[in-house]
Amino acid sequence: MAELEINLKFHEEEKGKYKEDMTEEETLYCFIKDISNVKRMQEKVRTLCSYSRVSAPFGKFSRDDLIKAKKILSDLLICVRDLEKLRRSSTEGLTDRLLAVYKHQAELTNDFYRHMPLGGFENTSLPMLNHNQFIKVFDKMVEQMLEFEIAGKIVTAAAQKQETIDPFKYISDAMETSITLLNPDSLDAQHILQYIQNSSTVKVSAIFSVTSKNSIELFKESGVKLHNHRYLWHGTKPENLLSILKLGLLATPPHAISCGQAFGEGIYFADAFQKSQGYCTHSVDGYKYMLLCEVALGDVYTLEDVYRFDIFDLDEDLEKKVKQYNTLKILGRNRPNPIYDKTLSTGVVMPLGSLIQSYSIYENKREIHAYSDYNEYTVKDQRSTVVRYLVRFQ
Repeated sequence: MAELEINLKFHEEEKGKYKEDMTEEETLYCFIKDISNVKRMQEKVRTLCSYSRVSAPFGKFSRDDLIKAKKILSDLLICVRDLEKLRRSSTEGLTDRLLAVYKHQAELTNDFYRHMPLGGFENTSLPMLNHNQFIKVFDKMVEQMLEFEIAGKIVTAAAQKQETIDPFKYISDAMETSITLLNPDSLDAQHILQYIQNSSTVKVSAIFSVTSKNSIELFKESGVKLHNHRYLWHGTKPENLLSILKLGLLATPPHAISCGQAFGEGIYFADAFQKSQGYCTHSVDGYKYMLLCEVALGDVYTLEDVYRFDIFDLDEDLEKKVKQYNTLKILGRNRPNPIYDKTLSTGVVMPLGSLIQSYSIYENKREIHAYSDYNEYTVKDQRSTVVRYLVRFQ
């Protein structure tokens, strides 16, 4: 596979160096440079391509094909589940129904390979996607390629135009996102710092206020119509930030294994910084980044006493019940004290209470047997979430 040579050179190198008492412009310059590191992205894509036989170079993925492939994988998952149910049944006409599902499965598998730039199968047949493990492997591949697709196009174009425009300006404009540095003494910053310190002792070096054009438009379609808005944390990797700031968060399908998605399809959030911190990794400059999102939870189904939640073996009655709600909440052993929930001027609630032990919502003072130390929220609809702040920390 031939890799594109992308030499991204920021014009004002002095602005891109970290030092004490930086101006807002210098801080933003360093931030954009940090999350646009081409070598880091290429290394990640190179690893992905080596592992999964992807034959398209960084910066040349087709988003339309990736989204279609993602949908096909979801349909293939349904086929696997339908076949499992049919094999356990003894209804009339079972053979014909099984054959129909097998045929549909074969057609979907062919469609998937048509949309994916895979190589390495010149001397062997393409595997049928008829097992959960196959679906997990390919879904991880598609998910990672989607993360790099938009970032690849932005930095590639920035490199091509860098003789006439500083990559900092090109990338900033391409993201269509307003990013401003919060004054650490401002009320918003103090609320966010308190929210962080209730569960973590990290050193925060900057808090950015974020307004993404695309995310705001999507949020207006759905999120603003729902009730129960809360500020919740979402951890991510630095190389994913260009895509997130441009397009917003993407829901991960139930068979994904790349981000620890144990509770089905959706975007995952937490009300404890410590929980989401585990999904953050260091940038080339040694920083980690956390997203603070406004999440329109709507109607919430709370699940407790969870040792293992398997989306493939989910009780049908429970599955139907969960689907009637906008959000699935998995109760953790610890939660922010709800007495100190603060409703801000925007109407969004920020949980500012220190962590306390959780008890059953059905019985007073009955200690729960939780899956996690902290609450987790799974939101199905991307349009119900919008990134409001970005925290840089060490």
